[in-house]
Amino acid sequence: MRLDAMSPCWIDVACHDHKSVVRFSRLSDIVHNQSPTGKVGRPEDVVETSLFRSGDEGFFVTGVNLVIDGGTIRKMIHVE
Repeated sequence: MRLDAMSPCWIDVACHDHKSVVRFSRLSDIVHNQSPTGKVGRPEDVVETSLFRSGDEGFFVTGVNLVIDGGTIRKMIHVE
């Protein structure tokens, strides 16, 4: 049995929720700059991680928390 947790950070769901477009547009530059990847996550990033985890490639990974944040938390903790 495999049991994991996934912890996504900022995920841009503006294309899925019209209400978030206005709110997100105000945060966009700030949020994008917080990530070492230079972008906010997409719903597809979470889906692709889930597919990896549930497929044969991720079979030997178990009991972990997969942080899906493009390195944002690490950057916030390790300020240069």
